[in-house]
Amino acid sequence: MNVAITDGMMNGMDAEWLALIVEAKALGISKETILDFLHQTKLEMY
Repeated sequence: MNVAITDGMMNGMDAEWLALIVEAKALGISKETILDFLHQTKLEMY
């Protein structure tokens, strides 16, 4: 699976998170599910 990574994505996102997202997409996890997880995780961190 090829995922285009733009400069804006790299500037606004930690490389480890990006790697996890790419891996999740390769496993067939939907974009919406990934975004929901990231949103929940972000809320729990604060």
